[in-house]
Amino acid sequence: MRISGRRLIVAIGMAVGGLLAAPAGRTEQTLRIELAETVAPTPSEAGMTVTEGRIAFTAHFGEVEFTWSAIPKVIGPDGFTVTLAARGRLDAKQGESQSPPMATVFYGTGFTTEPDLAQAEIQLTPGEESRKTQEVRVRPDPGLKDGDDFEITVGSSLGGIYRYRYRVGMGAAPGGQITAQLVDCPATIVISELPSLTCHLSIAGFRHNTADPVQVILPSAIDLGGNHGNGLQLANSAGALDVSRMDDPHLWSLTLFACPGQKGAGVNCHDTGAAPGPLSVPIVVRQEGAGEAQVMLAITAVAGRNSVLGKGGGEAVTSTSVAAAPGQIGARIDCPGTIFISALPSLNCHVVITGWRKDTADPVRVLFPESLDAFGNHANGLQLSGQGEEDHFEWDNDESHDWGFFVFACPGQSSTGADCFDSTATPGIKTARVVVEQDGLAAAELEFRIDAQPHP
Repeated sequence: MRISGRRLIVAIGMAVGGLLAAPAGRTEQTLRIELAETVAPTPSEAGMTVTEGRIAFTAHFGEVEFTWSAIPKVIGPDGFTVTLAARGRLDAKQGESQSPPMATVFYGTGFTTEPDLAQAEIQLTPGEESRKTQEVRVRPDPGLKDGDDFEITVGSSLGGIYRYRYRVGMGAAPGGQITAQLVDCPATIVISELPSLTCHLSIAGFRHNTADPVQVILPSAIDLGGNHGNGLQLANSAGALDVSRMDDPHLWSLTLFACPGQKGAGVNCHDTGAAPGPLSVPIVVRQEGAGEAQVMLAITAVAGRNSVLGKGGGEAVTSTSVAAAPGQIGARIDCPGTIFISALPSLNCHVVITGWRKDTADPVRVLFPESLDAFGNHANGLQLSGQGEEDHFEWDNDESHDWGFFVFACPGQSSTGADCFDSTATPGIKTARVVVEQDGLAAAELEFRIDAQPHP
């Protein structure tokens, strides 16, 4: 697939019906629109992935993704809300020209939409990510009749469409069937990053003239704080609400965080932690007399600059340390576990030094013995700057001293001033030797470790 030179338009076409009031004299009957069949497509080319709710294309030069929120199995008289989203990026090496516009668009027959032009359009610029989300309110046409066929179509001009085929027929007026669908939920979440993300459950079809509340339940939660074994936390998301305080449909807020929290952040993860990759959490919406609806919240956890890794099954990226002892200077490295290749600003890290000799004029030295040049470049693409020696007299009233150094993953982007020369980091775990020494003490030999990841 080539993005430049082709106009990519993702068409999300939908035609729906609903539950409509019966004619005079037949108040016990109503039109009922129910899902009869779902037809899934087959990917038509390399780099294309198709799952319900998502069509995506990836290639060496970039990616583009089109998503839509859950399509209801039963359409109520008030209709429903669908969220369209488009996201894409072009590799910075694709030049300076923007791609043609591309959009998710919503259209069909048998309903009206708000807004009238229902689409989410993006245009890609090399080296940048573009996103657009559009919430669309759908209301069924009042002219639907028994026997009509309706079909919801989600598709792409590049190939691959989902078809949701509905059956319209006369039936007894329903006693109430609660429905729920996720709206405006992000596709990714950064591990350990605050603030938490927010998305919503759109709840409809509940009973109104009753004291029975609507409940949102997290059946897989391991505690009252909304923590889950996979590291995803939905704090303050479960609960019950009186229907007198609810619109129909009602947007119920969900708060998302990918554990563990950073030190001092105040996030109660209780030893849970997310590993990079897909995460899912089941959610149940229930009301007495209206049944229950089940949805699956799916999101992809990614490592960020300040992510704390290693508690959820992912590899812990931890540098070595040396404890202070008689005749031994102590040192450990305080630095995030992840770095993005070519991303500025550089990481600000520290060597925490303990146990130095205070009754001497001998300075303390921090050295990067694998450096290839004065800029701190290493053969594996890491650039560490900040080695040298320092008098310790201003530290002597402290138990430890933080020696600052900077870390960058080469190559540098044009005009950034990062003197990488021919040094280039590839994705994966990178290491570098760090030596802390003072005359009269055994040196602390450390291995600095960090996970280099492609620039997002």
